Amino acid sequence: MGKGKIIGRIREFIKAELNELSREAILLRSGIVLAVSVLVAVAFVLYSVLNPKFEMPKTAALRAENSRWKTRMEMLGYKLDQCEEMLQAVEDRNNWVYREMFGLGAVNDPVPVTEIKYIARYGENLDPDLLETLVRIDNLSARVVSQSKALDQSALFARRVEALATSIPSIPPVLPRKGSYHISSFFGSREDPVYGGRSFHRGIDISAKSGTPVYATGEGTVTIAERQRSGYGNMVMIDHGYGYKTRYAHLKDIAVERGQHVRRGDLVGRVGRTGKATGPHLHYEVSQKGRQVNPMNFMDFSMSIEDYREILSAHRTEK
Repeated sequence: MGKGKIIGRIREFIKAELNELSREAILLRSGIVLAVSVLVAVAFVLYSVLNPKFEMPKTAALRAENSRWKTRMEMLGYKLDQCEEMLQAVEDRNNWVYREMFGLGAVNDPVPVTEIKYIARYGENLDPDLLETLVRIDNLSARVVSQSKALDQSALFARRVEALATSIPSIPPVLPRKGSYHISSFFGSREDPVYGGRSFHRGIDISAKSGTPVYATGEGTVTIAERQRSGYGNMVMIDHGYGYKTRYAHLKDIAVERGQHVRRGDLVGRVGRTGKATGPHLHYEVSQKGRQVNPMNFMDFSMSIEDYREILSAHRTEK
C-alpha cells in the first residue's frame, strides 16, 4: 500500500473520531443544560414553599385562606371555652346547692360523644381541629339538654318547697306583744277547767283581751267557719295542705267563710269566750295527717313584733 493511501485512511479515521466526539459533546452539553434547568425549577419551587415572600399567586391565596380558617377555629374554640365554663358553673350550682337542698342527688353526666361518629361519616381525613370542635359542640349540647331537664326538676321542687313553706303553720295566731297575752293551758294532759278531772288538751289556750285579732298561721283553705253556743263556740278550721290543719276556737266573731282561700297573716276572727270557755281566750290546735301535735313546736312567741308584722300579709289589721 502506498504512503499516500495510508495517510488518507488515517485522516478519514481522525475525521470520523472528531465527528463522534462532536456528537457526544453536543449531547453532553444538552444534558447539562437540562439538568441545570431542572435543578433551577426545583430550587424555585422549594424556595417558593419555604419562603412566603416568593409564593405563587394560587399558593398565596391558599395560604391566606388557611390562615383565616385557623383564626376562625381559634375564635370558635375560645367561645366554646367560655360556654363550657358558664355551663360548669350552672351544673355546680344546681348539683351542690339546689339539688342538695331538695335531696335530689347530683345529675349524671350524659354519655360523651366521641370522634367515631364523624370519622364513620366523613372518613379519617377530616381536619383534626374541625373534628375536635365538632365533638366539643356535641358534648356541650348534650350537657345543656341534661341540665335543662335537671333545672326544670329543681324549679318544680322549689315551687313545692315554697308552697310548703308558706302553708305550714309557723307563726303565733296572735300578735306576740309582751303583756298582751299569756298561755293559760298547754298541749297534753291537764285538769279540765269546766268539768274537772284529767283530760287531754289537744291544743293550747292563749288568754288575751276580748277582740284581740286572730291570724291564719299558714296559707290554706277554710273548711269550717261555724258559730255555736257550746263546745268550741265560734270556730274556724283551715286546711293547709300537705296534711296540716289548724283550728281556732271560742272566737268572738269570724272574719272568713267556708271555702275561702287565706294567706298567712289573714284575719280569721277575734278572741272571745264563746262555747265552753271560762274567760276570753283562743283555743288553737295543729294537726298533721290527722294526728294532733303540739302547736308550740310550730311557732316562736319570742319573735319580735317587727318580724311578725313583716310575715303578715297585706290584710293584717293589727296596729
